[in-house]
Amino acid sequence: KKEYTPFPPPQQPSKVDAQLESGEYFLSDKERKDRAKAARADENKRSKELRDKEKAAVLVPPKEKRAKRSAEPADTEGAANPATVIKKRMGAAAFSGAGAKKSSASDFLMKPI
Repeated sequence: KKEYTPFPPPQQPSKVDAQLESGEYFLSDKERKDRAKAARADENKRSKELRDKEKAAVLVPPKEKRAKRSAEPADTEGAANPATVIKKRMGAAAFSGAGAKKSSASDFLMKPI
Protein backbone atom coordinates (compact mmCIF):
# COMPACT_ATOMS: atom_id res chain seq x y z
CA LYS A 1 0.00 0.00 0.00
CA LYS A 2 1.26 3.46 -0.90
CA GLU A 3 2.16 5.97 1.75
CA TYR A 4 -0.37 8.76 2.28
CA THR A 5 0.72 12.24 1.12
CA PRO A 6 -1.44 15.22 1.99
CA PHE A 7 -0.32 17.12 -1.15
CA PRO A 8 -2.14 16.64 -4.48
CA PRO A 9 -0.16 15.70 -7.63
CA PRO A 10 1.14 18.59 -9.74
CA GLN A 11 -1.38 20.10 -12.14
CA GLN A 12 -1.11 19.06 -15.82
CA PRO A 13 -0.37 21.91 -18.26
CA SER A 14 -3.42 23.17 -20.14
CA LYS A 15 -3.74 23.40 -23.90
CA VAL A 16 -3.09 27.16 -23.73
CA ASP A 17 0.10 26.59 -21.69
CA ALA A 18 1.38 24.16 -24.36
CA GLN A 19 0.60 26.71 -27.10
CA LEU A 20 2.42 29.45 -25.17
CA GLU A 21 5.54 27.25 -24.83
CA SER A 22 5.60 26.37 -28.54
CA GLY A 23 4.80 29.92 -29.68
CA GLU A 24 1.68 28.77 -31.52
CA TYR A 25 -0.56 30.90 -29.27
CA PHE A 26 0.63 34.08 -30.97
CA LEU A 27 0.08 32.87 -34.55
CA SER A 28 -2.89 34.04 -36.57
CA ASP A 29 -5.65 31.59 -37.50
CA LYS A 30 -4.40 31.36 -41.09
CA GLU A 31 -0.84 30.58 -39.97
CA ARG A 32 -2.14 27.91 -37.56
CA LYS A 33 -4.18 26.26 -40.31
CA ASP A 34 -1.25 26.39 -42.74
CA ARG A 35 1.05 24.78 -40.15
CA ALA A 36 -1.51 22.01 -39.47
CA LYS A 37 -2.01 21.45 -43.21
CA ALA A 38 1.75 21.15 -43.75
CA ALA A 39 2.00 18.63 -40.90
CA ARG A 40 -0.81 16.52 -42.42
CA ALA A 41 0.81 16.67 -45.88
CA ASP A 42 4.15 15.55 -44.40
CA GLU A 43 2.48 12.61 -42.63
CA ASN A 44 0.64 11.63 -45.83
CA LYS A 45 3.91 11.75 -47.78
CA ARG A 46 5.65 9.46 -45.24
CA SER A 47 2.78 6.97 -45.24
CA LYS A 48 2.68 6.96 -49.08
CA GLU A 49 6.41 6.21 -49.24
CA LEU A 50 5.92 3.37 -46.77
CA ARG A 51 3.05 1.90 -48.83
CA ASP A 52 5.11 2.21 -52.03
CA LYS A 53 8.01 0.33 -50.39
CA GLU A 54 5.65 -2.44 -49.27
CA LYS A 55 4.17 -2.74 -52.77
CA ALA A 56 7.62 -2.80 -54.35
CA ALA A 57 8.73 -5.55 -51.96
CA VAL A 58 5.78 -7.71 -53.00
CA LEU A 59 6.47 -7.21 -56.71
CA VAL A 60 10.11 -8.36 -56.63
CA PRO A 61 10.41 -11.17 -59.22
CA PRO A 62 11.81 -14.48 -58.00
CA LYS A 63 15.29 -15.46 -59.05
CA GLU A 64 15.31 -17.65 -62.14
CA LYS A 65 16.84 -21.07 -61.87
CA ARG A 66 19.70 -21.75 -64.22
CA ALA A 67 18.98 -24.39 -66.84
CA LYS A 68 21.09 -27.52 -66.53
CA ARG A 69 23.22 -28.34 -69.51
CA SER A 70 22.67 -31.70 -71.13
CA ALA A 71 25.53 -34.15 -71.72
CA GLU A 72 25.00 -34.27 -75.48
CA PRO A 73 25.49 -31.16 -77.62
CA ALA A 74 22.43 -29.55 -79.12
CA ASP A 75 21.84 -30.14 -82.83
CA THR A 76 20.99 -26.87 -84.51
CA GLU A 77 20.52 -28.28 -88.01
CA GLY A 78 17.58 -30.54 -87.13
CA ALA A 79 15.80 -27.88 -85.14
CA ALA A 80 14.53 -26.30 -88.35
CA ASN A 81 12.87 -29.53 -89.54
CA PRO A 82 10.47 -31.04 -86.97
CA ALA A 83 10.45 -34.42 -88.72
CA THR A 84 14.15 -34.92 -88.03
CA VAL A 85 13.68 -33.99 -84.38
CA ILE A 86 10.89 -36.58 -84.02
CA LYS A 87 13.01 -39.23 -85.77
CA LYS A 88 15.89 -38.63 -83.39
CA ARG A 89 13.69 -38.77 -80.29
CA MET A 90 11.52 -41.74 -81.21
CA GLY A 91 13.96 -43.67 -83.34
CA ALA A 92 13.91 -44.08 -87.09
CA ALA A 93 11.87 -47.33 -87.03
CA ALA A 94 8.98 -45.80 -85.05
CA PHE A 95 8.68 -42.89 -87.49
CA SER A 96 8.79 -44.84 -90.75
CA GLY A 97 5.63 -46.64 -91.82
CA ALA A 98 7.42 -49.76 -93.15
CA GLY A 99 8.79 -51.06 -89.87
CA ALA A 100 5.76 -50.16 -87.76
CA LYS A 101 3.79 -52.99 -86.16
CA LYS A 102 0.01 -52.90 -86.33
CA SER A 103 -1.63 -52.93 -82.93
CA SER A 104 -4.78 -54.78 -82.05
CA ALA A 105 -7.26 -54.47 -79.17
CA SER A 106 -5.57 -57.35 -77.31
CA ASP A 107 -2.36 -55.30 -77.04
CA PHE A 108 -4.15 -52.77 -74.84
CA LEU A 109 -5.79 -55.25 -72.46
CA MET A 110 -4.18 -56.03 -69.12
CA LYS A 111 -2.29 -59.30 -69.14
CA PRO A 112 -2.29 -61.56 -66.04
CA ILE A 113 0.99 -61.88 -64.23
